[in-house]
Amino acid sequence: MESIGSPLMWSLFAAFVLVALLVDFFAMSKQGAHRVSTREAAIWSLCAAPSFRCISV
Repeated sequence: MESIGSPLMWSLFAAFVLVALLVDFFAMSKQGAHRVSTREAAIWSLCAAPSFRCISV
């Protein structure tokens, strides 16, 4: 059976996810949360959609 990635690749991906979560939980918590408007959510969605399309190719 073929794998889509080596164990090193999966380890690096897991490390990246953990670092991203740590940044989110600790660094961003000091800024405080704000209420996200429909307009802001739509803008972020439109900006993120092209990057998702590039990943899926």
